[in-house]
Amino acid sequence: MDAQKKCFGKDLSTADLEDIKMIIQRTSASAATDRGINEKGFILLNRLFAEKGRHETTWTILRTFHYTDSLSLRDDFLHPR
Repeated sequence: MDAQKKCFGKDLSTADLEDIKMIIQRTSASAATDRGINEKGFILLNRLFAEKGRHETTWTILRTFHYTDSLSLRDDFLHPR
């Protein structure tokens, strides 16, 4: 999962990736494919993190993709010099 590497600096094992995809597919069969997870799967995965109290994981992901504490995109990302 490229997002895993970008956000946390390490790859997921194939077994871990398959486990995550299986968990997501239980909620929505179309949210995970052989190629990985789609947008719906990404949202479901973050919902699972929040439900398990892993808020720091969700915030790390959001901050990696330039979101602020108010869940808006950072100005320097929206309006680069």
